Amino acid sequence: MSDISQPTAHPPVTDWVHDFDHTDSQWTEDPFPIWDELRAASPVVHTERFLGCYMPTTYEAVREIANNSEHFSSRRIIVRDVRPEITSRNSAPPITSDPPVHKPAKQLLLPPFTPDAMKKLEPRVRAICNELIDGFITEGRLDAAERYTKHIPVRAIAHMLGIPETDSDLFIRWIHMILELGIKDENTLLQAVHEMSAYFSTHIEARKNKPTDDLISYLMNARDKDGNPLEDSHVLGSAPAPDRRHRHHLERDRLLALAPCPDARRPRAPGRRAWADPDRGRRTAARLFAGDDGARSGQGDHDLGLSREGGQHGSVVFPGCEPRSEDVSGR
Repeated sequence: MSDISQPTAHPPVTDWVHDFDHTDSQWTEDPFPIWDELRAASPVVHTERFLGCYMPTTYEAVREIANNSEHFSSRRIIVRDVRPEITSRNSAPPITSDPPVHKPAKQLLLPPFTPDAMKKLEPRVRAICNELIDGFITEGRLDAAERYTKHIPVRAIAHMLGIPETDSDLFIRWIHMILELGIKDENTLLQAVHEMSAYFSTHIEARKNKPTDDLISYLMNARDKDGNPLEDSHVLGSAPAPDRRHRHHLERDRLLALAPCPDARRPRAPGRRAWADPDRGRRTAARLFAGDDGARSGQGDHDLGLSREGGQHGSVVFPGCEPRSEDVSGR
């Protein structure tokens, strides 16, 4: 990524309660002590960074904000150093949609993601996993996120979209530019948005002349609540939407939750307790890989922003809100 400029560094945090920064290296390396400190201080904390940013620290506060669409909006979903004006254009529905637009935009994406549809995808996903494992199986040790889990969602979604899986490195690059570097560097973010828009616009145009059996063609054939075809901008915004940065973190954490080694990188990894009891280990594995939310150990690895409408304007960053548990299998 030598062609990507590095963002301006923020000063290190010395007071997490009054000056938190979710991009600080302490947060990214080990956020759990920080979250404990913030939860003990207040259900909502504030920082002047990112042009003013609020963060709910408890499950109850997050739930209240998420359900309060009258005062909070999802139209800006990334907390960063600039705050662009909100326009009427819905950039990435349904993620950037508010009620009443959100529900129909979400419903459009449900059929391709039903259990039956996912069952048809399973052979390809299994093949992707095996291909990735073959690439490092003889090495003994590896960074699970870097070499394995971050590639699974992008290659699977590329397969669903009907675009070359070999372009998956492009998607990883764009995600990194938009959701990480772009937080502090507007030019990097805009570069990624323009590149990604041009890429998917080409595929949309190609399917106008030659429809295919994939997610892009599905969206192009879909109809909105008034029975009209979706605008190209809606298709463009929704097509990459299922692929988000937190997916590879989630899959990495599911692996680490099963890791028996005492020096596992995640503080919450319950692997030693799970595998000490084979039956518990099987239950833990089943729950983790079945997608049971109650068993997820890494919900806090992605930060969602909600822009506050009315009153004192600011953004809201969501931390992980599930209390830590050494025994996820017992829930």
